[in-house]
Amino acid sequence: MMQMTATVTWAYLAANPNAQLVDVRTKAEWRFVGIASLDALDQQPVLIEWLCIDGTPNADFTAAWAALNVIAWQAHDDAIVFTDEGSANQTDQP
Repeated sequence: MMQMTATVTWAYLAANPNAQLVDVRTKAEWRFVGIASLDALDQQPVLIEWLCIDGTPNADFTAAWAALNVIAWQAHDDAIVFTDEGSANQTDQP
């Protein structure tokens, strides 16, 4: 796993159309900070809370993750890009 800036993440998603952005911030962060717009890439980020707003682990995370069929992605060498940064809506896209 490596850390990427928003600019590098945007470039990576643009160059790898099968890669998927998974935003693991809280619902409150999605609502108040915003959600990354991937419209120019004809994609939408996957939204799964890792932690709830009170800091407790999301009991539904594993089930939501399993529903993404990540094993199929891995079989095709596709990438999954996570974000837990408050600046996720700043894609620095051209």
